[in-house]
Amino acid sequence: MRRGPPLILITLLLALPGLIPADRPLVRADEGIDSSGQRNQQTQSRQALWSLQALPQLDQHTSVDLPDGLQPIDQYIQRKLDGQKLARAKRAPPHRQVRRLSLLLTGLPSDPAKIREFASDPTDENYTRLVDHYLQSPHLGERWARHWMDVVRFAETYGYEWNFLIRDAWRYRDYLIRALNQDLPYDQMIREHIAGDLIAQPRINHALGINESIIGTAFYRFGETGHDDCTIYPAIGLDVLDNQIDTLTKAFQAMTVACARCHDHKLDVIPQKDYYSLLGILASSKQVIHTLNLPGHQTQIKQELLQQKRQIRQELGRLWSEKADVVSDNEIDAAVMFLEQQAKDRAKEEEEEEEKVAVNQVPLDSIEHPLFFWKKMATLENGKSWNQQWNEVRQQMKQEHDRRARFNQDHFTLFADFSERDHAGWVVAGSAAEHGFAKAGDFSVNYEGDAVLDQLLPAGFYSHLISQKINATVRSPLVPRDKAFVSYQVIGDKQSACRTVIDDCQLAFFHTSWFQQPNFTWICSDTAAGAKFRAYLEWATLFDNQAYPNLKMPDAEYRKSLDNPRSYFGITKVLLHDDLAVPLPVLTAQLLLDEPLVGGREALAGQYRDILREAVTSWSHGEASETDVFWINFFLKVQTLTSCHDAGEQLAKLVSDYRSLEARLETSQLIVGLADQGSGFDVPIFDGGDPENPAEVAPRAFLSCLENVMEPIGPLSGSGRAAVAHVIAHPDNPLTARVMANRIWHHLFGTGLVKTVDNFGAMGDRPSHPELLDYLARRFIDTGWSIKSLIREIVISETFRQDSTVNEVASLVDPVNTLLHHYPSRRLEAEVIRDSLLAVSGRIDLKMYGPSIDPHRSEVVEDRRLFSGPLDGAGRRSLYLKVTRMGPPKFLALFNFPDPGMTLGRRDSTNVPAQALGMLNHPFIHQQAELHAQKLLRRPDREFEEYVDQLFMTLFGRRPAETELSRCENLFAELSAAEGAETEHQLRDVKVWKEFIHALYNLKEFTYVF
Repeated sequence: MRRGPPLILITLLLALPGLIPADRPLVRADEGIDSSGQRNQQTQSRQALWSLQALPQLDQHTSVDLPDGLQPIDQYIQRKLDGQKLARAKRAPPHRQVRRLSLLLTGLPSDPAKIREFASDPTDENYTRLVDHYLQSPHLGERWARHWMDVVRFAETYGYEWNFLIRDAWRYRDYLIRALNQDLPYDQMIREHIAGDLIAQPRINHALGINESIIGTAFYRFGETGHDDCTIYPAIGLDVLDNQIDTLTKAFQAMTVACARCHDHKLDVIPQKDYYSLLGILASSKQVIHTLNLPGHQTQIKQELLQQKRQIRQELGRLWSEKADVVSDNEIDAAVMFLEQQAKDRAKEEEEEEEKVAVNQVPLDSIEHPLFFWKKMATLENGKSWNQQWNEVRQQMKQEHDRRARFNQDHFTLFADFSERDHAGWVVAGSAAEHGFAKAGDFSVNYEGDAVLDQLLPAGFYSHLISQKINATVRSPLVPRDKAFVSYQVIGDKQSACRTVIDDCQLAFFHTSWFQQPNFTWICSDTAAGAKFRAYLEWATLFDNQAYPNLKMPDAEYRKSLDNPRSYFGITKVLLHDDLAVPLPVLTAQLLLDEPLVGGREALAGQYRDILREAVTSWSHGEASETDVFWINFFLKVQTLTSCHDAGEQLAKLVSDYRSLEARLETSQLIVGLADQGSGFDVPIFDGGDPENPAEVAPRAFLSCLENVMEPIGPLSGSGRAAVAHVIAHPDNPLTARVMANRIWHHLFGTGLVKTVDNFGAMGDRPSHPELLDYLARRFIDTGWSIKSLIREIVISETFRQDSTVNEVASLVDPVNTLLHHYPSRRLEAEVIRDSLLAVSGRIDLKMYGPSIDPHRSEVVEDRRLFSGPLDGAGRRSLYLKVTRMGPPKFLALFNFPDPGMTLGRRDSTNVPAQALGMLNHPFIHQQAELHAQKLLRRPDREFEEYVDQLFMTLFGRRPAETELSRCENLFAELSAAEGAETEHQLRDVKVWKEFIHALYNLKEFTYVF
């Protein structure tokens, strides 16, 4: 439960004047509304917060021209400096300007050739050309994607003890890289993040064949997520939504809305009602697996496969027709013997097994068995005639049929019938949605084995009509709370499952049924609904199940499933009921057997023959009924009809062609995200944040503090996320552009104009240059929300190009450089340090995109999915190392790699012994130094000065000074002596150069940007 600041802290702060500015009022949780229901003065003061004021127009910022003709950015900086009688530092040396641009825009060391080129002619025109070069680099997207990944707390596992995988989270990272490299307008990026699944005309990537817009919604899903039972621990689902609210509002609005979970925000103008209004919007959104492929994905192959199926049907129909014509009493007796022997074999197997496996097998003497008539008529009872006994058995059959029909009608309510495509409130998703609805008699061709097919299918939805590689999800609306049980008729295998999702608990495996039903089965389960839970059902193939891989699944088994991702399920009906029972099968198909004109076995066999012949004929023409399917499946089972692909030369060829074509199908591209389903609902305010204490209902809406500067969003449709996206991306929103412009400034200067980049509220810092921030925000909007344009405008400014040398006088007046009288030098982020090491050693692999690489670990914890990769991460950039909760990459964690627990727009800056020790002792450092030495000595004809010159240009972007060269000679001599290198060979000794290079790696100039 979240709580406000302790009372003693508030008392101390109030008792110490000057600690809190006058415009940061502290208020009690019950302040804000007076007796008349109007906002009181405290609330009005908070409403007047600087960040909530409308952005001024651009011409208000450019009206004052300074004599030296500086750019607007420099004007604002200079005004502040003039106020303190300070001067701006001179421009940085050319090599520092190039290195600064390269490191900050791409995250990679500068190319020595670029440095030499610019240093030879450091004009403004050439500098601008250099800026444009880096802005067009594909590595810019990689560098700036990582900044945003900090903000959305990117991770690839959910955490807690089982550390479930976040399905294909790396696709979101690749989406960010593409978006940033394409300079996707930020307002469009906002819409894609908040409601990308609801965009009427989504952004299509034709090269990859995917919907780009829908990927943005994955950002909601990167939070830590519990996997316990929400019926026992209802706060689990609420905690997930709380984290989503926190991330959404901090990332795009820099407001700490999550602080209002338990009470009105004590310091900001965020009432508790606002929190639950947002909670209703997110609770109304389903947490799903999205299929990214476009509807026409692999259309040609699928159409060819469907055509092959039609030909296979025709050939099987021809073969079956021939067999149906010769069905006799001897054939039926053989079928009886076959089934009896099969039952004996199964009973013996069950006796030998420690755990008996339930088999969906109807006994021969059951009234619903297809041969019930035949068995009952095999021996006439008590001298009865054939017709007399036949009539009694048939009457028994009809009475039982009627009883079952009445029972089903009285006890079950239809929730969905998948013999029809239209199911109000239901969602059928995944690549199988295009071709998954089947008429009675459709079938799936086996991808291997002797049998062409296992059975014909009744009308319904099936994920595997074309291939078991094709994914699918069927999702119900919320289960009515007045029903205790749900039953559904399914087939499925290979880790497909049905999950009951309760109050957004996606990982709770306690309410999951894993399918191992190659034959149709009715499954009954508790709805887990009742009075206080919201629940829905979700049937899913292997990777569409968000709780896959299962607990403690060996990694080898999981990786095997990646290589062969076949999985399937089929569903015909879903019923709701109050009694613990499943529907009884009616006997419509059996009642097709009519009274014989001439009694006897031959006549009854003729009845079976006629039924089968008509069923096969109807099926061959695509007009089979459910009873036709029933009878064909029976005769397939007893092997009267063959399903072997070698039954004929033509059939064998058709099946071989089908399987070859099916093997070419690609699996779908998936990612986690949110989706709307239904009209949405409002939730109650939880008193004290406790889900056990609901109070008044809070209508879904966005932040009320924006009402003074923006039009109301109006009536909501669906969950309301589309309306939230509209409000946040609107140019009139006073927060959105300010927040992002400040983030960009922060990454270029190390400190934002507002230092608290994630908090523009009352407890956040005030902007150091408020007019400059407003100018940047307005420019951001007016240039079409272009991130690259804003970066460009900042980096071509004199403020950015300043030297980092500290002026002693200026540092006395402004010791923390708030006024930017010099460029603020600082240590590079963890990833840039690692990437720089890979780059200078020559080991770096600049391949972009794709699944993440497991970081190197000294210990593998398979139960928690913490696996180890190569020491150097296969040379991939740090961006491509897997971000796992409970076990971050060790080398990166030494520095300032973020914990993905919450939004972190500003990383910590620390200087602790472990970092220095890591640079000295970590095996990765030594590995790269040795590789670097080997690369250096590929040119063995050089002198010492040439080697050092090359190293300095590679590592620092400059040539060594004479004094540095002298020191390097002394160090090299000491290292040669320490390594015992012979004098005549020491210049070619890899070990000596490795230690020398290692020493250079530890210089500040390599790990800092100046």
